[in-house]
Amino acid sequence: MARSGFSAFLLFLGLVVSYVNGNTDLCGNILNGNLSNAGLSDFNLTVSPAHLLSNTSYTVNVTGNGNFTVLLQAVNQSTPVGNWSQGTSCNGSALFTGYFGTNKLLQTTWTSPDNVKNVTIKAFIQNDTTTFLLQQSLIQDTSQTTIAPVTTTNSQNSTASVAATNSTASVAATNSTAPVAATNSTATTSRVVQTTSAGSIDQSSLISVALSMVLSLLLIPNKHRV
Repeated sequence: MARSGFSAFLLFLGLVVSYVNGNTDLCGNILNGNLSNAGLSDFNLTVSPAHLLSNTSYTVNVTGNGNFTVLLQAVNQSTPVGNWSQGTSCNGSALFTGYFGTNKLLQTTWTSPDNVKNVTIKAFIQNDTTTFLLQQSLIQDTSQTTIAPVTTTNSQNSTASVAATNSTASVAATNSTAPVAATNSTATTSRVVQTTSAGSIDQSSLISVALSMVLSLLLIPNKHRV
């Protein structure tokens, strides 16, 4: 009995090793097979979302028609990266058999790693004679920028500029008021001086005329006496 149990365990272990080695060999054959473009339009690969993000789950869909084995792989610089949620794992790839006879859609999930800027999702589709390759690239979206800090900084600078402008305007207004006041004061003083000078000239003229008349009256009687 003990020998029978041990023999059964060895048989099971051999089947597991054979299965693993068989899948590994199948993955290698698919990856190293000759690719064909004939009939490639009968299959479709979609990956969502479209841009690459760290530690993000992506839905991978492959559709087609026929009896095919599908090998899904995500590579960065020829190195498999990330994790597949389904399929038989072989060297970082996910192997699916029996598509697309009754299962017209192969849907699975791939989770991206950290600090990777670009990844290519590849779908190798193989039957007994032909291997097709579909692929889609995922690239980090670098077009988005942080606007809030820049806006805040600009707002503060703008406020400071307005305050400085108002302060400058106030100073300018104060400085400009002083010269105007001084100018008006000078003009008023000049007018007063001019008015006083004109009055004194008129009084001198009247006194001169009066003296001339007095002298004339005094001289007239003296002339008759002579």
